[in-house]
Amino acid sequence: MPENDNRTRRELEAALRGLLGQKPLGQLRVRELTERCGLRRQSFYYHFTDIYDLFAWCLSRERALLLDRLGVEGARCVLFDDSPAACRAAQAAGVAAVGVHDSFYAAYEEEMRTFCDRYIMGFSELL
Repeated sequence: MPENDNRTRRELEAALRGLLGQKPLGQLRVRELTERCGLRRQSFYYHFTDIYDLFAWCLSRERALLLDRLGVEGARCVLFDDSPAACRAAQAAGVAAVGVHDSFYAAYEEEMRTFCDRYIMGFSELL
């Protein structure tokens, strides 16, 4: 990937992280991200289909960086909230655990909770 593409993606990632501290992922708009970076909306859509695509890219990049830093295989690592109970559970399972606690992961948790709620509701309607 050309360096320019990487720079644009990283700028969008930084804007996303900054805005996630101010409002939930579902309320963010592409316009807000691009204005914060000084980019045109077309530049955003050249790289990502929507904000959720950017968010997924950011998560996969963050996970890869963490795993590399830890020297751990992806299948043996989990991200969790940094409570003592979560730390003990991960250690007992023999899993390399990374405690995280910031607005980026709070947004991830919220999106996963929403996704699971929708999935369960859709499934229960079939019964």
